[in-house]
Amino acid sequence: MSIKVQSGTFSSSGNYAEQTINEIDLLYAVPMAYYKISDGDDGWDCAMVTTDFSNSTTIHIERDEGTGTMSGHYYIFEALVCI
Repeated sequence: MSIKVQSGTFSSSGNYAEQTINEIDLLYAVPMAYYKISDGDDGWDCAMVTTDFSNSTTIHIERDEGTGTMSGHYYIFEALVCI
């Protein structure tokens, strides 16, 4: 079995960001992201963040609440299943 990795960056002044990704099989993929806040006051300078898929071509990254711009990196690990 092989693993395909996608990665990218995001930035948002809101509570969530969505990024277009290369199409994945949702049954075999896992997302992960972390962010850093600039000019924020939420007490979390750097943290992992809730990350999931809106669909097979969109990753959704969301923080609970806070101010300031969140900027970070996301990673998608997808198992390539051979049948």
